[in-house]
Amino acid sequence: MHLFIIAGHGAGDPGATGNGYTEAERVRALASRIGALGGSNVTIADTSRNWYADNGISKLSIPKDYQIIELHMDSASASARGGHVIINGKYKADQYDNALAKMISGIFPGRSQIVVGRTDLANPKRAAAKGYPYRLMECGFITSATDVKIFNSRMDDIARGILQAFGVSAVSMSTSTKTETAGKIYRVQVGAFKSKTNAEKLVSELKSKGYQAIII
Repeated sequence: MHLFIIAGHGAGDPGATGNGYTEAERVRALASRIGALGGSNVTIADTSRNWYADNGISKLSIPKDYQIIELHMDSASASARGGHVIINGKYKADQYDNALAKMISGIFPGRSQIVVGRTDLANPKRAAAKGYPYRLMECGFITSATDVKIFNSRMDDIARGILQAFGVSAVSMSTSTKTETAGKIYRVQVGAFKSKTNAEKLVSELKSKGYQAIII
């Protein structure tokens, strides 16, 4: 199984904002952890792009059995909470959609529906037209202080849960693995953040875990 991870928004679009964070920055931080823990079973889509605005999926060329996950955080009132999975409303949820929904709603409870079919979103339609399996996952509400705290403190649990939903084993962060991931450079895009200070904070976070990171 191979996962293709798209971090939502970016390229100047911060997405939703709340509790001192932007959606684009947080989901990129999560994507980097999925990539680090998933190793060669994960491809992180170019995080300098906005895959919705530039119609990236329609131009994508990947194997048909790659599983696409697009990461987002939701926005509403401060009391709204919970995570769920959105799929193309013309199809039934598959085993991976259901496993993801169970995992993310367990970490972020609060939704009345944990799998939602939508026919009004562009990227699910684009993926279906290309024949790619796709789902969008809302990792809690960025406007909820509780959800943001959980997101930040349990980021690796979320990343591992995503991998496990697809039967992908997280790599052991041995010395050799750390050396390998340290050779990968994460490019942190300032435009995805509320301020340059927040971008610098993520770079510092990544470096503290042994990765190379630069601001672009």
